[in-house]
Amino acid sequence: MKQWVLLLALSTCAFDLFGQSELSRSHSNVYVEAGGNGGFLSGNFERVFYLAEAFGTSSRVGLATTPSSDKSTFWGVNTPLTQSLLYGNGTQLEIGGGVTVIWSDGQKAESDPRTIYTGIFGGRYQNYETGLLFIVSFTPFFLEGEFAYWYGLSLGMMIDRKRQSSFRTN
Repeated sequence: MKQWVLLLALSTCAFDLFGQSELSRSHSNVYVEAGGNGGFLSGNFERVFYLAEAFGTSSRVGLATTPSSDKSTFWGVNTPLTQSLLYGNGTQLEIGGGVTVIWSDGQKAESDPRTIYTGIFGGRYQNYETGLLFIVSFTPFFLEGEFAYWYGLSLGMMIDRKRQSSFRTN
């Protein structure tokens, strides 16, 4: 699990430090996701880097809640960490993967956090004038040899829109 987190962190830094010569070729989003990689409900921060006009990558970290396994009133806490490739302008295809770290199962904090490997296959719409972000995704999970799937629906905003005006238009 540590290798995946380290790989995600290093790739994010590499794109930010070496892959971008213009500030306008990247932006940040914040969004809420129902379902998806985080489980039940998550708040997310995402950094998007454009490598070409219609091709980019995004790195995301979130904080999520999940109902406890015994249906008690306490909710579990987990963190989705993902990396995706994006293709298209405005309306984009998203393919990616990552891990979701489970810190608490709703009963107690995990002494050794569990890791779920997850994928992302979906579509997204980003309006570069208003900053609106809308994402629909299929998110398969792999945990201890078991396969499951989930769907996600996200709504959010670009938080550094002024830096985009010279690069992207709808």
